[in-house]
Amino acid sequence: MLIAAGLIDPDAASAALAAMAGIDALVTGHTHQTFPTLDADPRPGVDPARGLLSGKPAVMPGFHGSHLGVIDFDLAWAEGRWQVARGQASLRPIARRGALGALRALTPGAPAVLALAAPAHRATQAWARRPVGQSDVALHSYFAMIQPSHAVRLVARAQAA
Repeated sequence: MLIAAGLIDPDAASAALAAMAGIDALVTGHTHQTFPTLDADPRPGVDPARGLLSGKPAVMPGFHGSHLGVIDFDLAWAEGRWQVARGQASLRPIARRGALGALRALTPGAPAVLALAAPAHRATQAWARRPVGQSDVALHSYFAMIQPSHAVRLVARAQAA
């Protein structure tokens, strides 16, 4: 299951979903953290070192292409069908930020994959760069913490749409 939610915080839906029958693994995101990780304390149903939520493998591969999430399954033939016998999750770092903040690849590119994905990548970039509106007045959020902000309201409405 792919879910845009955190993993370990009390409001995270990922841990609750992992406990449901029929879900074999989760790919999560939203908080831009990494999971599995050695930096988090185990909690009931969460094994951050092995990447398990309710015993099921889960990954959160950072952000901006920093990690590749890998989920491996061992399958067993039972009751006339293949079933997940066990799963494990891991992360592989594929990019790091240098001292000046520039992203540096840790793995070589795959030219065949890049060529195959190039048309979809260009189309996605063109779509993301298109204007979605304009304002005749300057918008800022400088005082948004102490008074209502038109800029914050506009962003909230856009996100809710």
